[in-house]
Order: sequence, then C-alpha cells, then structure tokens
Amino acid sequence: MKRLIFTTLLILSVASFLMAQEEGHQGVLNGKFSISAEKQVCFSQGNLQYQATTDTWRFGEHQWSMIGADNNNISPDYSGWIDLFAWGTGAYPTQRGMDYCGSLKITDWGVNDISNTDNTNWFTLSKEEWTYLLKGRNTTSGMRFAKAKVGETQGLILLPDDWDPSVAELQGVNGDAANYMTNTIDFQSWKKNFEANGAVFLPAAGRVNTKINAVGTDGYYWSCTQMKGDAYSACNVWFANSMCYPDVDNPKASGLSVRLVCPADDIKYKEKSDAKATAEPKPVVYKKFSVSEDKQVCFSKGNLQYQPSTGIWRFANDQWRYIGKSTTRKPAECVWIDLFGWGTGANPTLQSQNAAEYPVFFDWGRVDISNGENKEWFTLTNDEWNYLLNNRSTASGIRYAKAMVNCVSGMILLPDDWDPSVFELASANNPEGYNNNIPIYEWETILEPNGAIFLPAAGYRKVATVMTGQSAGYYWSSTKSDDANAYSLLIAPGNVLTSQINGRNLGYSVRLVFVPEEEK
Repeated sequence: MKRLIFTTLLILSVASFLMAQEEGHQGVLNGKFSISAEKQVCFSQGNLQYQATTDTWRFGEHQWSMIGADNNNISPDYSGWIDLFAWGTGAYPTQRGMDYCGSLKITDWGVNDISNTDNTNWFTLSKEEWTYLLKGRNTTSGMRFAKAKVGETQGLILLPDDWDPSVAELQGVNGDAANYMTNTIDFQSWKKNFEANGAVFLPAAGRVNTKINAVGTDGYYWSCTQMKGDAYSACNVWFANSMCYPDVDNPKASGLSVRLVCPADDIKYKEKSDAKATAEPKPVVYKKFSVSEDKQVCFSKGNLQYQPSTGIWRFANDQWRYIGKSTTRKPAECVWIDLFGWGTGANPTLQSQNAAEYPVFFDWGRVDISNGENKEWFTLTNDEWNYLLNNRSTASGIRYAKAMVNCVSGMILLPDDWDPSVFELASANNPEGYNNNIPIYEWETILEPNGAIFLPAAGYRKVATVMTGQSAGYYWSSTKSDDANAYSLLIAPGNVLTSQINGRNLGYSVRLVFVPEEEK
C-alpha cells in the first residue's frame, strides 16, 4: 500500500513538472539567480548527460538524477549514459586521461544540441560566477543555499534571488559546515514547495579519477575557468558534509558534474523539427583592419580547416573553435585538420621534416573554400601582422586584447572603428596574460556582431604530434626567412610576438583575410 501511494505521488509530481515545462521553456527552471551585480541566470532542469552510441545530449529527468557507477563504462562504444565529464569536453565527451586533458582548452558543453530542451543559449559558469552565486549575491530573503537530502539523494539546494522563506522552512542556511541531514525533504514537498518556487538542487554525484568515488556524499561541479598557473587543472565547486567551497580545483582529466545555465532575460528557442537540429551558419560581420598605411583587410569567420578524405576546405563556424589533438595527418581518415606546414595550400597533409619539401609558398587563399563566399583570400605578410598589432592607428586606440572566449585562450583583434563603449576590455594592447574572461553569449551577442576577431591559441604540430600544453597559438605569415624557416605570429601567456622565425615543417594555424571591394 505504501509503495502504491509513493508511486502515485511520484507520477503526479512528474506530471505537474512536465505541465510546468510546457507552459515555460522546456528544460529551463523558473528561478532566477544573480551571478554578478548585473547578470541573472536560470538553471537547467538537471545535470548534463551523454550517450555516445547515439551522440545524444540530455538533461537529467529530475534535479536529483545522477548516473553513479556506470560512469566507469565511459567509451565511444558505450550505449548507456554518462554524466561525469573531463573539463572542457563539450566536443569530445568520452575523453578522459592526463595525456588528453592536461593541455585541453574548454569547449563549453552548452554549445551542443541538447535533446530535451527548447533553449539554445546554455553555458557553464565561471569560477567568479559560482563564487558570487554562493557567497556574494544579495537576495530578498538573505538565503543563498542549504544542504539537504531530497528523497534518498544528498546535495546542495540553491535558492533564487526572490525566494520566499515562508514557503518552506530550512535549517543551516548559507552554512558551509552544515550537514545534509539538517534538511530532509520528500519528493512531493520538493516539487510542490521548492522546485515550483524556483529552487535548484545539485546532487552529490561524486567524481571520477581512475574510478568513480564519493557518489552520494560529495558534489563536484565544473566551472569554465582554468586554474591560474596550472595547465593541468581547472576550477570547480566542491560540497560535502561540513564543507562548501566555490573555488577549489581538480585535474582536468577528472570526471565531474556539469550543470548548465542560461541568461534569465535571453532564452532562445530552437527551431521545431522532427530531425536533429543542424546549426545554421552564422552571418559574418566584416569589419576593416589596417595592415599598412594604405591597406585595409577583413578577416575570415574562423581558422582554416581541411578534410583529407574529401579534399574539402572550410572556415571554422566559430572563431574560438580549433581541432587540437583530434588532428590527424592520415588522408584516408574522415577527420578535419587545422595545423599546416608553411605554404601547403597545394599539399595540406605534408608533414615532412625536410625543409626542401617546402620550397615555395602556395597560399591557402588560392584553394576553393566551401564557405569562403568566393572572396579573394590571402595570408598576411610578416610586415602586415606587425603593422596590425603594433603600429596601426584606431579610433579607440585599442588594437588587441588577450582573452579567454568561451574559456579558450587567445587574442581579440579590434577593428579600426571599434567603439570602446560597446564592451569594456581589460589590458588592451598588453601582451601579458589572458585577462578577459568572456562567456560565449557575450561574445556572440556583443563583440562578434561589432566586428571583433578572435584568434584561438590552438597550439602547433610537430610531425604528427600536436602540442597544446602552453596555451599558445602560432599563425603563419606568407613571408619566408631563409630556405628552411618562415615568419609567424606567436600568442603566448606572457607574449605577443609578430616576427617569430620557425621551421616551415611545423604545423601552425592559418587565418585568411581579403581586401574589401571598396578598398581595391
């Protein structure tokens, strides 16, 4: 009899939850949470989950849903679901291990097509945003979080900015040292009194090092922030009995939970379709950049990429995207590559160490680029890179700013007519550090539409080995130095160097430009 009553209540609670979802946005909870003095977000309905065999992403059915020990089965061939991910693996969710993740830069999980939500504007909170959420924000009730056991699951309750404390009584509020058993909440009460009024629950889903541990006792949630000074670690939230820390760190290879958010005032609908959504190419805003006293150019929408199996060239659809360690030089394999030996437009898979095999510069702009809009693309000379970054005059006085865009290290180039009131950038024209942390939605709605260009620090290739551990980017110029070397641009944590001399056999990024018609 008790089991029948429990089952009935659970069915009713799920039904009411689904009705509420239909009235609002599918997958988006209704509570609003400040993550800075100016910004509010809403949370997803549950932790992120992934099924490799169908390449399907989804949110957990309930806020307390978690996979547990089955995360040990992670592999590209595993047909079950996983929900503990190595840091930044939005593009490669089944990857784990120090050799892979130690040098990884983040691809935010929010960029994926998540099957059970109609919103497309998801992202991962930064370390600073998690800290503000848990420790810094002001709420009408003065309550930010509380430890609890919801049903049989222990975890952390987040209370929205407008939480009404008369709805339900909570003990140990805002207490890092509080115990989970301070608050015990049954499923019916959770749905009726908490979730319906905007509360969020983060289950203590454990973590994976070599094997899963701490399931049900500890919660670890990734931020999009890399640990300063440590290429092998990233920042995360950690809570357990008697502790709640918003800014600890774990090895990037560890598998932790992911809970996505979206801007509270900018929820974006998917186009309704029976088929799996296909991302439409974004419109390109071409702004002008001076590369000499009498020459202006416009940049491509992304770094150049090549598919050996089909011979297709394309520009990356996002400025921050790069291939990284997925790069291969085997033409028979159906993959994309984006690190090329100098002047290899006619032979993009060449990886010979012999400098004599790179005698003449064949510009990549001469190839047929599938999304290149039939423009006359070309590679900047060393003098043009130098003028662009060090000598040009702009309306704002700003030429570049180093940054993390979608948590990818790199350099932002500002057009000649940049309006600095559009977005405040720290450390302009300063080669030191990556001092701006820009989430994807700010990049796509503010900086990119106003003509900003981003050059991701995509590493380099030596023969078939991709080196990405130093958060550095290398971009070819079309200028040779001698019979074995050529000039390139280097973007590194402490430097921006425009006249680097390196071996032509190394694989570097390529970013093409064209001269607009009115400037010809």
